[in-house]
Amino acid sequence: MNLDSKNNKLLIIGCKPWDNNILEVQGLEYAHFIDYYIGDAPAIILETFHHIDVNDVGIYSHMTENPAGKLSEFTNIYAEYFNTIIIDWATYQHFNRDSAWTDFAKLLKNDGKLVIPIISCNIMTNESNALEKAYILSDKLHNFNGIDLYNYENMPTLPSNLLTCDRLGNSDEMIKMNPIIIFATK
Repeated sequence: MNLDSKNNKLLIIGCKPWDNNILEVQGLEYAHFIDYYIGDAPAIILETFHHIDVNDVGIYSHMTENPAGKLSEFTNIYAEYFNTIIIDWATYQHFNRDSAWTDFAKLLKNDGKLVIPIISCNIMTNESNALEKAYILSDKLHNFNGIDLYNYENMPTLPSNLLTCDRLGNSDEMIKMNPIIIFATK
């Protein structure tokens, strides 16, 4: 897949186009980005960045001065627009609204892919392994026609260069945790 193609509509959840580690990834000039955190935004924000709360609360923790949009409203505007949605390493566990997974399915074109990296443990709490977490999350992806689980080393090459550039800047540590990558196909 050619990430820099205007025909490939790519949505990245949990990153911003001005994140330093994302700047190194080739082919993101046409990508759209969703993140709830906007505190480090440049003076001019690209129209492909969307300040969105995936939990539809409209705010995230202490950032009440910058209310975010809601994923469900974004979904109404961009229904069946994206070929690929990639969720950042450190993002999926913040989803408290199970219907967000339905929203992601609605955002994808037919045969579109949702890519979710699952790490083996929460760095802070040492919770369950990646495969167990991937199975639990897979049960929430009932609006997808196919769900494939891959070890990081064996996954399709589609987003590998992007998945190694997480916003926290510690992808080497993430890879050491034996991640499982979910590819859900609409």
